[in-house]
Amino acid sequence: MNSNPQPLQGIGYVYVVRHANARGLTKIGLTRHPQKREEQLGGDDCEVLCRLLVLRPERVEAMLHSIFSAQRVPQSEWFDLDVEQIREACEAPAPHLANEPAREAPDPAEWNLL
Repeated sequence: MNSNPQPLQGIGYVYVVRHANARGLTKIGLTRHPQKREEQLGGDDCEVLCRLLVLRPERVEAMLHSIFSAQRVPQSEWFDLDVEQIREACEAPAPHLANEPAREAPDPAEWNLL
């Protein structure tokens, strides 16, 4: 029996995070292993604003990068987003959700955006 199950093809997580050392910047990325990725991004210093299980995560991530291209830090997945733009980033993938209960988006009032 395989102790490392392979992720389902065509399904993955798109996430929106902030890091304590990122000077207020927001990262939009994708992963198939969210806990591992959060650890790589800094564990407790990484605040997950939303993590969505979606179909075709590469396309959803590219869509979000395109929507916020004017706020993008060049050559990165980091963006200078305000609260409304973060809300949009967390809501825009809704048509692509693979499983509605897998949506994890805390209320924006809980975000530590200082």
